[in-house]
Amino acid sequence: MDLKITKETVCVSEIIYDGSIEQAIDSDITLPDYCPDILRVLKCTIMPRINSTQATGDRITVDGSALLRVMYVAESGRLHCYEQNIPFSNFVENKELEANPFVKVKIKTEYINCRAVSQRRLDIHGALSINFLAVLKRPRELLSDAQGAGIQTKRKNVEVNNVVGSANRAFSLADVLEIGASKPPIAQMVRTSAFATTSEIKIISNKVMIKGDLVINAMYTADTEQGTLETIETSLPISQVVELAGITEECMTDIRLDLTSIDIIPKPDSSGSMRLLDITARIDATLNATKAMTVPIIIDAYSTQYEIETQSKTVEFKSLVENFTETNLCRDSIDVSGIGVKRVLDMWCTDVTTESKFQSEELIIDGAITVCMLVEDADSQISYLERQVNYEHKRSVMITQKVECDSFVSVCASSFVIGAGDSIDVRIETRIQSSIFSVSSKKMIDSININEDKGKKKNKAALTIYFSQQGETVWEIAQRYNTTVEAIMLENSLTEDKILENAMLLIPAI
Repeated sequence: MDLKITKETVCVSEIIYDGSIEQAIDSDITLPDYCPDILRVLKCTIMPRINSTQATGDRITVDGSALLRVMYVAESGRLHCYEQNIPFSNFVENKELEANPFVKVKIKTEYINCRAVSQRRLDIHGALSINFLAVLKRPRELLSDAQGAGIQTKRKNVEVNNVVGSANRAFSLADVLEIGASKPPIAQMVRTSAFATTSEIKIISNKVMIKGDLVINAMYTADTEQGTLETIETSLPISQVVELAGITEECMTDIRLDLTSIDIIPKPDSSGSMRLLDITARIDATLNATKAMTVPIIIDAYSTQYEIETQSKTVEFKSLVENFTETNLCRDSIDVSGIGVKRVLDMWCTDVTTESKFQSEELIIDGAITVCMLVEDADSQISYLERQVNYEHKRSVMITQKVECDSFVSVCASSFVIGAGDSIDVRIETRIQSSIFSVSSKKMIDSININEDKGKKKNKAALTIYFSQQGETVWEIAQRYNTTVEAIMLENSLTEDKILENAMLLIPAI
């Protein structure tokens, strides 16, 4: 007996570890002499930073820091800001990590509490959530054909995504920019926000060239008698190359740029005036690449000569259908009744939540954006406001089976207008990056074993008359009479496997 088995190898991404740990951020701060006394604390934030990530053996270690930033009003009524950097290091251990997987670490702020113990002391308690994701490129063998020993196979072609691989490149951007002659010199930086965006992707011989921009929005107090608040909007160009063996122009790519840290330090120009910004940023470029391929799988089998034993398994196939990047404009009105807002000094957005769902033939991406504002009330006192604004983005999609969506939403720009009554009208432009996957489960034959001790009896009749019913398949009839599909179709001049109407068929013996 000579049974020849053919297998197709498909590479899949398998998550071998996905877990989070908490990193406590606690500090008892005494303001330095150059900082004025605290009258009111407006806002305390933590800006988590990743300095390095190392995967060694069964351990993933992340070294980072938490930038504490306390925004407060001094007795003079002016806005001031104090910063302190708290380093940390943490790790996770898991035996499966010894397989040298691709590792991605993300950090977010869970909570932060700030209490002014006195005019010079602050008691701060907070926590970060560090998420460790480890993904392994693993080959999966699929039984695609079997020949010999009278084996008959029913096969079906399935579309799959063959994983080419994942790559990560951390890089730095650094530049010194002038704020411009039209703006007053800088006394102190108060707020910094930034995001990285891609504008062009080009694949050349195992490399991906990425171009984009680091968009920066910041606020500072002016070094003037009035100490006015000024905003800065600028950008730095991004141009990087990420290497990934096997990637070609036919591959579908998913590229994400994550800003892991940014420092903006005022510096004096040639005249000694603080009009320069020394900007240093660290960005992680994450690349995932897949290639579509068609693979035949065996969904049923029998032998015309022997009894056989088969084992089946259900395999889930996940295919990247589409990558897209779109913008969405969110408009809303924020209630500020009881505050008496005279003017808005600054507005920025943080903490974007995202949820994706499919309804009818639409993809709906929605969530909430935290809107932060510094306002001046009727008594010319500075106050801090925080409100949530909901957003929704819809996109038409053709849904023929189970689908999944992975979306990332970032705020590109925001503006405001003080409306009539106690309200502020806000406009928020978001950038939405999404990947849509189709998910299907197929039951397939995983193994075939021939029982040579149990041969099948030959049919003594050369032809058997069979009256078929509409909807039957030639495969079912051939399996029942221990013959082949090809023999029945040839004998009866059939062109399709499915019987379209009741008919008399001649079943040839093998």
